Amino acid sequence: MHPIFIDTETTGFRISAGHRIIQLGAVDGAGGESLWTVDPERESDDGAYAVHGLSREQLRGLPRWLDVAVDIREALDGATLIAHNAPFDIVHLLTEFDRADERPPAISGVICTQTLARRVLPDLEEQAEGLRIYSLDNLALYYGVDRGQRDQRHDALDDARILRDVYRHLERDTWIRSADPHDLEEAES
Repeated sequence: MHPIFIDTETTGFRISAGHRIIQLGAVDGAGGESLWTVDPERESDDGAYAVHGLSREQLRGLPRWLDVAVDIREALDGATLIAHNAPFDIVHLLTEFDRADERPPAISGVICTQTLARRVLPDLEEQAEGLRIYSLDNLALYYGVDRGQRDQRHDALDDARILRDVYRHLERDTWIRSADPHDLEEAES
């Protein structure tokens, strides 16, 4: 498996309303990193702007998705994409390639860390009392992963790094939950 951890920042949450990706962050499992910040050619809605803090003026004049689509495809080709709330990021990603009339990357699989966390940490739900317990922020706090400046604003590359670190904890917990107890005892001795 060739994992690449991805995160997007968008102009809004609904593709049907014409919202676009403004940032794509990618962290390769081998350590390489990429950040594409693009001009979405539209305003962000207030909710999205509150998350990423990137104004239309800051983005105007940057490359458009069409200008970087081939680079992105080449970077992601053949990878297993790992994302938190993967359906959101993957659908936005595929929609951008479609809008640009470009072939999307040939990905070998998708892993959603939000879904994985629900399976690996089911007891967290009982403690949540209706909170978004399986958010990337809460999982980072649970595992003690450094969230950097995420409280002030989100950045797709920073979020992809946080995602990578959370995934490593989830992967370890998945192994522990599925391992034979006798194997664990032997590993500890």
